[in-house]
Formats: sequence, structure tokens, C-alpha cells
Amino acid sequence: EIQKRDIPTGVQGKGQSVWITLGYLFAREDSEVIALHDCDIVTYDRVLLGRLIEPTANPNNDFEFCKGYYARISPTERAMKGRVTRLFVTPFVDAMQRIMHQRGFHELESFFGYHRSFNYPLAGEFSFLARLARGINIAYDWGLEVSTLSETYQRVIPRKIAQIDLAPNYEHKHQVLSPDDARRGLHRMVVDIGKFYLNYVRSNGVPLDDAFVDMIQQTYYQNALIFIKRYSDDAEVNDLAFDRHQEELTVQYFRNFLGTAWEQSKAQPEGTLIPSWNRVLYSMPEIYPQLLKAVEADNA
Repeated sequence: EIQKRDIPTGVQGKGQSVWITLGYLFAREDSEVIALHDCDIVTYDRVLLGRLIEPTANPNNDFEFCKGYYARISPTERAMKGRVTRLFVTPFVDAMQRIMHQRGFHELESFFGYHRSFNYPLAGEFSFLARLARGINIAYDWGLEVSTLSETYQRVIPRKIAQIDLAPNYEHKHQVLSPDDARRGLHRMVVDIGKFYLNYVRSNGVPLDDAFVDMIQQTYYQNALIFIKRYSDDAEVNDLAFDRHQEELTVQYFRNFLGTAWEQSKAQPEGTLIPSWNRVLYSMPEIYPQLLKAVEADNA
């Protein structure tokens, strides 16, 4: 029914599941605060959920959005994890902040500075007020986390955004690099995230072309090498395993994956966002009762 109204609903996956679940919660009208967290946490403890939701649920606070973070050190391997965050997103947004400053795009400079301020931007754990969630567009691919940060950036003033350390020991299932298949693993993650950022830059007044994106790729790569040196120093002082050769090979792949993201961005300039439930409600005032009925039928 939604698709018949020419409202895109994305493709089956994590983002679409989040979007449908949010719609169901809005239809129930019994939640003021909503929390989401990944389902592949090996070291899960209920304290994690309590810490995640406290900043937004506590009436003595004034936060509308809370992002979780944690140290990504494998307790079994004694090594740094979180490759896409460490080796792609962090050096990429850091490089983009500088590029936007040099080019005089000050609003985008602030945007990337905002993303840079998060300790773990790809964490799947966050909580927010339901009234905020109703107006947020949801990415249906691996751009979900960074797109949610971006939607929040447009709607919430900084002093109402919190970060919280969720756990001293966090471990979850890891993705393969998949250098030859853009549909799997870290390859797909980097492409989807890169595609979101490039589309965002282009939709905010920067005329991207092949030469500009090539410059972004090379700037990102050089910046990533600087970050690898920092990680190497951190690993040494903390007695962690660290394969610097493999880390540098990985950022070479990520640089190339960013090129793939650009090609896909040109082919799909509209992006991968599912409209907010507020937008759906404008076109379908009857959607919430229909959604509740559909869930009841599935559970019968």
C-alpha cells in the first residue's frame, strides 16, 4: 500500500527493518524514548541497554539523542578491531573537514566536524526521543548509522546530543574484507557509507566531478596512513597485536572502494533514504491502524 503511493521503502535489510519497527512503535503510541542496538554483540549485558537509554529517558536530563561508544579491543586477540571506523570513516571525515574548510564550504566543514566529534560513529547503539525519530529519514543500507547522525545534525542543537561509554568489554561478529565483491563484507560497508557522504556533499552545493573525487580519494588515503601510525603507537604502548602491513593494504582497498562509491553515486543520485514516518503519515493518514493490524495478523 505504501509503495502504491510512490513512497520508496528501500530494500530488505537492516535499515528497512529499523524503519518498519519504528513505524510499529509509533502506531502503538506508548513510547517516548526509543533505543536501538546491534544484535550480534557477543559480550552483551543488560547494563549496556540501561546506560544507552539513561541520558534520553532520565527526566532530569535534557538530551534528545544519545550515541553509544565503546573500546573496540578484542579480548581474545588483544588487537584493535572496528576497521571501517578506524581506517575509513575517521580519517575520511577528518580529511573532508579540512577539504571543505580550504574550499570555503563552511557549513559542510561544520557537518564533517560534527561527525568527527563522535567517538564511534558506526556504533549501532543509540537512543532518541520518539518525536525526533518520527521526522528522521532512514537509510536502508550500511549508511544507516552515519545518515542517522546527519538527520540528527539537521534537527537537534549540539547541547541536546549526548555520547555515552556503553561497556568496558565489547565484542561482536566481524565482517570479511571481501575485496573482489562489492555486495559483501567491509567492501559493501565502505561503498554504502562513502556513497552517502558523497551524495550529501553534492546535495549541499558542491559540484563533484571525477577530478574532485580523485582528490578526495588521495587526501583520504594519505590521512589514513597518518592515523595508522597513531594506531601503531597506541598498540605498542598498550601491548596490543598490530599488523601495520595489513592495515596499510586495507586502506588501499578502502581508497578504491571509495571510487566504487562515486560510480554508484552517479548512477543513483537520489540516495538510499526511506522517508520519515511523518512523511508517510501525510500521504496515508490511515497507515498506523493498518500497520497494527498487519502485525497482529503475522503474530496470530
